[in-house]
Amino acid sequence: MNIWRINCKPGSQLVEHKESFKKWIEKEFVGIGWSKEENFLVGLENINISAHAIKEHIYESLKKSNYRTRSYITYTNILFNRMKKGDYIWTRCDGIYKLGIIIDENCLYNTCPNEDFIPNRYQIGFYRKVKWLKKDFVENEVPGKIIASFRNPSTLQKVYENKNELSLYCKINIENNSIHFPIADWKNLLSAEDIEEIVGLYLQIEKKLYIYTSTCKEDTSLIEFQLIDIKGNLYGVQVKSGNTNINADEYFDLSKKMKIFLFATNDNIYNLEKYKNIEKIESKEITFFIEKYLDILPKKVRFWFEK
Repeated sequence: MNIWRINCKPGSQLVEHKESFKKWIEKEFVGIGWSKEENFLVGLENINISAHAIKEHIYESLKKSNYRTRSYITYTNILFNRMKKGDYIWTRCDGIYKLGIIIDENCLYNTCPNEDFIPNRYQIGFYRKVKWLKKDFVENEVPGKIIASFRNPSTLQKVYENKNELSLYCKINIENNSIHFPIADWKNLLSAEDIEEIVGLYLQIEKKLYIYTSTCKEDTSLIEFQLIDIKGNLYGVQVKSGNTNINADEYFDLSKKMKIFLFATNDNIYNLEKYKNIEKIESKEITFFIEKYLDILPKKVRFWFEK
């Protein structure tokens, strides 16, 4: 099954995010804009016309009015063609995540928006029916890759997985079962904050370094925090999760002041061989570390794994 995530973006200034989110859950749907209120349906008074015909009519109206159509094409294509019955979908609001499953075969259009289903003030046009789980997920119960996908401001997108660990997590929650994952799946399951914390613990335990906790609060894009060894030598660490690469060239000037550790979950660190005072932490080292020290890792990390 595909996994999607959608930002619940109100299409109207009359509706706040939280109110729109509650309406989605209450009426069991996900939707995007281009509603009747935008006057793109002039000439289509027949409410029995197909959603596909409405989609094409709105597209032509947008073009004639010199509106940008890229977002319209992208999101309607997902709802009409790519999203399938049985696919999983995530949304969130104020730290609460909801998981649902698409339950209809086709994209629908809100042809009577003044009625109770999706009132006109929400400005919802195209929508898919969703069966939402009653469970409210907090962040430490949501796979890190799902959380990271919401950092992109796009309204609707697919969430890709390496194997099937995310689909399996969705499935076991839909079926109200329980399961733990192999530690080797940590890259997709842990959040960016979890990974940063584990790398910090790794450096403290395996490299005998000590974190200057005050430096965790400093506004720097180059390192997460500073560390020191028993002899007073300084160290810095940068941690990147997901598919983000690191270019060692960016850390050359800083490496004149301290040794730099670089970690990327995808192991893609460029130009490392040019610098003696910059060291890569391999992802396999973190896998071994989690296996070895799982019992002392934070509860929200242990939540995912079998011992």
